[in-house]
Amino acid sequence: MSFVCPWRIVFSLPGFLFLSLPAHTQVTQIRPMDVFAGLRAGSIHRTSSPSATSDSLHPFDGNPNSDQLVTGSDSLVVTLQFDSVTQIRAAKVFCLSAGRWSMAVANSLSDLDAKTGSFAALVSGRPYLYRAWDSVAFPQVSFRFARLTLRDTVYFSFIDLGEWTLMNSVTFTKLAILPYPPRVIPGGTLPLRVGMQDS
Repeated sequence: MSFVCPWRIVFSLPGFLFLSLPAHTQVTQIRPMDVFAGLRAGSIHRTSSPSATSDSLHPFDGNPNSDQLVTGSDSLVVTLQFDSVTQIRAAKVFCLSAGRWSMAVANSLSDLDAKTGSFAALVSGRPYLYRAWDSVAFPQVSFRFARLTLRDTVYFSFIDLGEWTLMNSVTFTKLAILPYPPRVIPGGTLPLRVGMQDS
């Protein structure tokens, strides 16, 4: 992500520097959702089939090397249920095994299971490699249920999910110069930071 910020010095007084910024600045970033916090707070709920032999929160803790390991199976299905409607524009997975992954969303569990109504397939049989991120972007979609399906296509005996990340766009509409107001002592210096604020 990059942007140009055409600052313009309007005028200055001893100890003060006045900058002019464009009235309409807009920067959009794709950022990961904090699913881990939602799971711990109880606003997001998860199920896994088959059950994991390791901590089932590991795929959402931000550390791809802390994994959810399933042995004796060639597939893993993880379903997330959100208490409120959620939007995403991208998703990515990191696995400590190799195979193919699929992802779908819906507004109800019945639609997700039956693949009807609000059901939307976002990823279908996409290959993932050992210890490598694989990501997919798509038009923004709204849902309450999301399902990840992993299939082992190498050993057919285990799935090792390191991370499943859901991502959405955040639009920043304002730039803020910090500290504000900037005050400089004559003969001194003051480092300025530019922060972004969302709408």
